[in-house]
Amino acid sequence: MDTNLGEAETTKVVVDEAFDKLFLNEFDHTVRIVKKLVFFKELAEDISAEAFARAVRDWKKVKEHESPEKWISRVAINLALDLIRKNSKSKHLLDQYPVSISSENDFESQMQIYSALDRLSKQQNKIMTLKYFLDYSETEISEVLKLHIGTVKTHTKRALENLKTDTILSTYFD
Repeated sequence: MDTNLGEAETTKVVVDEAFDKLFLNEFDHTVRIVKKLVFFKELAEDISAEAFARAVRDWKKVKEHESPEKWISRVAINLALDLIRKNSKSKHLLDQYPVSISSENDFESQMQIYSALDRLSKQQNKIMTLKYFLDYSETEISEVLKLHIGTVKTHTKRALENLKTDTILSTYFD
């Protein structure tokens, strides 16, 4: 019988009461943020759990961060955006999670919006997602993305100009 447990099982993860408190206070909030992006509660919970797992893995670094909850939010948002980009050309998410949006047309509209956002620069995409899907203020966006507020405003303006010229989304801006 092979007794080699492998690296994953022998790695000791050390967390403390601060992590426990952070998890209890922020997990539901993180799920709500992610659900605004992915629309499926179960998927939002999975993504949030992955963000917290990464926080556990890197806890020594994360606990020294000026705002561990913002670190986790940023990781969760990035995970959600990566998943959306990967699935933006398919309905693969519908196969994995129960539909929580009201109709197939809603899903199609959302995928068109995500597709248009994907045509923006990476920075514009993140800013627009935080601003319009998660209702972050420009100040909050600048803190989360570690950008000057003027940079956030410039990217927002340019992204809106690009989206207004998008033939699929032009009806949203009339």
